[in-house]
Parts: sequence; C-alpha cells; structure tokens
Amino acid sequence: MKSLVKVVASTAACALLLSTAAVAAPEFGLGANIGTQGLGAEIATPIYKDSLNLRAGLYGANYSVSNRTSGDVSYSYSLKLFNAGAFADYFPFEGSFRLSAGLVYNGNKFDVSGNATQGSYTLNGHTYTAADVGSINGTVKYQAIAPYLGIGGGNTASSKSGFKFVWDVGVMFTGSPTVDLSANCSGASAASCQADVAAEKQKLSDDVHKVNFWPVLKLGVAYAF
Repeated sequence: MKSLVKVVASTAACALLLSTAAVAAPEFGLGANIGTQGLGAEIATPIYKDSLNLRAGLYGANYSVSNRTSGDVSYSYSLKLFNAGAFADYFPFEGSFRLSAGLVYNGNKFDVSGNATQGSYTLNGHTYTAADVGSINGTVKYQAIAPYLGIGGGNTASSKSGFKFVWDVGVMFTGSPTVDLSANCSGASAASCQADVAAEKQKLSDDVHKVNFWPVLKLGVAYAF
C-alpha cells in the first residue's frame, strides 16, 4: 500500500512539474513580410489566449534611381525606408481577423539631387546658369514617432503551432513631412539664387504638407511555436 501511495505521489509530482513547465514555456511566433514598409521581420507573443497579442517588428528597404535626365539636369533619387514598431493585436472572434494599434519609429525619407553640367536651372521663375547653381539637393522626411491603426489577418502567435499566411492593411499617422532644399549658389547672383531656392523650398513644403500619413500594406508568412 505504501508503495502504491509513493507511485501515485511520484506520478502526481511529475505531472505537476510537466504542467508547470508547459505553462512557463514561452509561446511566440515569428513572421516575415513584404510591403509598403519594405521587407519586414516580426515576433509576437500571446497576452490572453487567442484574443490578444503583443507584436514587434523591424522593416526597411532602399530604392534608388540614378542619372535620370530632364533637360540639361541629371537627377538621382533615393527612397530609404526604416521602421520599428510595437503593436497590440486584438482578435475579436478568436480567429485570424484582428484589429491592430501601436507606435512606429519612422525613419523613412526621400532624397533627390540634381546636377547640370551645361545649360540652366529655373528657380522660382528665374533662370540661372549651371555654373551659378552647381548642384541642388533635397530631402523629405517625417516625424520620428507615428501612431498606427489597422486591420489584418493571421495570428502569428496562435496556440495552434505551424505556418500561416498573414496580411495587414493600415495607416501610419506621420504628421506633415519636413522639407530641406539647398543649392551650391555662387557668383554674382548667389544671393538671389539662395532666395529663389528658399522660395522653391516653401512651395515644395506647401505641396507635401497635406500628405500626413503613410499607407501600410503587407503580405507575409508566420510560424507559431
């Protein structure tokens, strides 16, 4: 009888240890995606069953085009994407559909440079020779922190392990971008050149002022452990 009690007690103790280990074992999922933020990698962990997750991700890409000529000016363009985000995912039906909200570090920016080896530039309605202006450089960038709201499909940290497809549609609220525009003005017309560059900068700022969001579209795969 004592032996039976010991066996039962030992079995119960082992079961308790195993169940404790199972509860303590970290549950998480990893994902990879591509979209309007570039290439992305994500990690997620459940907070409450299959209803609420915490998710974090890194995203980025570089796109560039060089030596595109317009008139006598050769232009180079560069779009640099870099985002790091933290999100809460709510699954209202405990399925794959989710509502997402979070904060994103927004390092996205657009650079352009123009060089004229001959001919002329027209700035604010005034014409300057290539020698007077040299090169023109411009940058458009955004506020560092952007709130995010969106919807999506797929539970990266689902209680059901395995592969799954994931998607996101949402908006980063970036605020109005800031514009920088400069030129290497020289010669007798340097002062008026700089004034016209400043006027062109203000025009560009006015044009992009209302573009205060960044659309987010992503498709990817994930694996829940």
